[in-house]
Amino acid sequence: MKKSFGVWFALFALICYWVFGLAGCEKAGEEEKEREERIKSQSNLISKGGETIIKLDQDTQRRAGLVTYDLSPIKYQKQLPAYGTVLPVQELLDLASRIADANAQLQKAQAGLKASRAEYDRLKSLAKDPQNVSEKNLQAAEAGWKTDSASAQSAQRMLAALEGQARQQWGEAILKWLEPGSPDLDQIIQGKSVLIQISFPAATAVAPAPAIMVRDSQEKLISASFVSSAPGTDPRFQGAGFFYLANNSGSLPAGLNLEAFMPGGDSMEGYLIPASAVIWWQGKAWVYQKQGADGFVRKEISTATPADEGWLIPRADLPEEPIVSKGAQQLLSEEFKSQAQTGEGD
Repeated sequence: MKKSFGVWFALFALICYWVFGLAGCEKAGEEEKEREERIKSQSNLISKGGETIIKLDQDTQRRAGLVTYDLSPIKYQKQLPAYGTVLPVQELLDLASRIADANAQLQKAQAGLKASRAEYDRLKSLAKDPQNVSEKNLQAAEAGWKTDSASAQSAQRMLAALEGQARQQWGEAILKWLEPGSPDLDQIIQGKSVLIQISFPAATAVAPAPAIMVRDSQEKLISASFVSSAPGTDPRFQGAGFFYLANNSGSLPAGLNLEAFMPGGDSMEGYLIPASAVIWWQGKAWVYQKQGADGFVRKEISTATPADEGWLIPRADLPEEPIVSKGAQQLLSEEFKSQAQTGEGD
């Protein structure tokens, strides 16, 4: 009886091991299959002609929220790169204050001269009758008039010297800012505007444009309007210089060195690449361009020609196919995630 029980128990154990062991193997096989399918579905990378194509079906594209932008050729002017500096304006404000003081001194001296000259003329007229004015009083009036005349001339020379200094350093246009009530100077004093000096390398022939683009401390492009040519040159570059005025949103602190872009050169045909389409990787700018209905390829673009809405690139740089204007960063993440997972699968 004990022997029969032992045989049945062993048989029962063998059946349980076979059933549950097989089930466990099947479960492990299903998990491995799911993992492979997941990797396969997430990879979807195809190498073709030296390019990596990300394949996403229409449903996946919709779930990812991808939006494309149709490239259409446009005409644009090349941009000349320049160097810019946000000028500290304390020296300009000090000069404005000194000119205002000199103006006040001149007005005071001219008023004193007018009064003393009138007094001298009055006494001189009365001196025709010696009984009315003494010679001593007439001489004193003449001395006062000549002293006031010398003071007025001195004040006039001081004002002229300060204006000459301002003209030599800042130019005629900015000299007019130093007059009382100048709206441009008031905007700078209130911190609403900044004065920028743009410089070009020596031997660069360039004419100033009415407006240019500068890149602020937050890497954003800001428009600046032409003020005047700079009388002097930046000693670092020795080329032509110009003054521009830009609105200040806090991203243009005094002393900031920045990139500037001035329209110049020949007209070109190209595409406008919106800023939302550009992704940055390894210090370069890239976009994802469609290939067929479900393919996306990452391509490098140039940012040498900025625009208000993004960048302008030559037509030869990209084929005329839509680019991803929303969701490009997701594609970049998917590309490298898929590459990593493919490596794990290998």
